Amino acid sequence: MDLSFISAAATSLGLAREFGKAALAVRDFNEMAAIVSQLNDQILKTQDSLFAHNAELLRIQQDQFESAQKLREMQQTLDDRRDYELVIIGKGLRAYQRKASAITESECAPVAADLAHYFCQPCFESKRIKSTLQPYTYMGSPTGYECRVCKERFLSGTPDPAVVGAIIQRRVRNLP
Repeated sequence: MDLSFISAAATSLGLAREFGKAALAVRDFNEMAAIVSQLNDQILKTQDSLFAHNAELLRIQQDQFESAQKLREMQQTLDDRRDYELVIIGKGLRAYQRKASAITESECAPVAADLAHYFCQPCFESKRIKSTLQPYTYMGSPTGYECRVCKERFLSGTPDPAVVGAIIQRRVRNLP
């Protein structure tokens, strides 16, 4: 913040007050018009100074808001990286999975770690989106995972027994 704007405003107001006092003391109409004109000039200068100061203040507030927003996003990213880990899902392919220590009993029923869901690595890292990988099937058998956001496929080649078991259990539950 530039203090010269504030000091210029204070000086202008002081001069305006002095011109006002002088205007009361002068009775001649011609001299009064000149003093009023100078008074108006000082008021306009003060207003210009205050407008410039206000514009600078708004710019600083906008910068502070943007910085706070970036800080919140970075903190959220750090929190996500702390709660999730990169795991191998087959044939060297990697995806993010929530750490077992980060899952509390109040959030869900106890789930085996191998049945937990995976997040797409490219979406998680670049877009900061937690896109759950869906089982990808080829000719009726699961052969990997697919991200519904970026459409990337993570083909492991062989069905994951845990995923196959989960799919079978889900289908059995949906039977009439």
